[in-house]
Amino acid sequence: MALVRIGLFGTGPDLLRAVLVVMRKQARSLRPQSNGRQAITAPASGSRSGSRGGGSRPPPQGPRRLRIIAGLWRGRKLTFPPGDAIRPTPDRVRETLFNWLAPHIRGARALDLFAGSGALGLEALSRGAAHVVFVERQPAAARSIQQHLQEWGAGDPAHLPGTGEVVGSDALAWLARYSGPAFDVVFVDPPFASPALATAVVLLARAGMLAPDAQVYLEAAAGAPLPPLPPGWSMRRQGTAGEVGYHLAAASSSDAGRPETQQGERE
Repeated sequence: MALVRIGLFGTGPDLLRAVLVVMRKQARSLRPQSNGRQAITAPASGSRSGSRGGGSRPPPQGPRRLRIIAGLWRGRKLTFPPGDAIRPTPDRVRETLFNWLAPHIRGARALDLFAGSGALGLEALSRGAAHVVFVERQPAAARSIQQHLQEWGAGDPAHLPGTGEVVGSDALAWLARYSGPAFDVVFVDPPFASPALATAVVLLARAGMLAPDAQVYLEAAAGAPLPPLPPGWSMRRQGTAGEVGYHLAAASSSDAGRPETQQGERE
């Protein structure tokens, strides 16, 4: 919308006429061009669009796909609903993350908050996690995760002994009321424009939520500041890849030092 400056027009009928003139100019600026083309508007600030650079891209029209990188489900293709509301963790970031988690993932009880595609939790199961809780509020995405668990044989000793549980809920509301067993590994990957990361960290720091030396993965926009870590937490590893900043913290550590940093190539 064009910005129209209103000068000093006086009061009464003169001011009313000036306002009407401005409104007519603004209305004309919103009409389609004579060649039939519409102006392109920027996406809302809360969007998790996958676009890079200066242009915007329309959301994908069909089901989107990722692959499981390693483990018993290696090479399996997982699909998830179209649209820009789900921003899955890139393959190369997942590969680095699970290399970091290699000493911790087998037999772990894991939590995939803001699960989206479910790629992080499914990768954890593939690599030997004992149980993964997926928390996802979008019904279509939650159904997709549940379908993969069933089709791929999660919980069936003949296929994969690890089990998965899908919870259709807002992640923060679920965390606030959770009172079950502690988690060994937690994945926290909320929308980049959301303040949910800081709230999730506070809720996870409550007594009984995390096992000793639990590993907590935090994902945010590259360059964005992370929320302060709770007392007893330490940053273990961190890196960047394109638009993604990825960080691994430990809930308690006796040997914490300077965090190791990996700088990925910018796309």
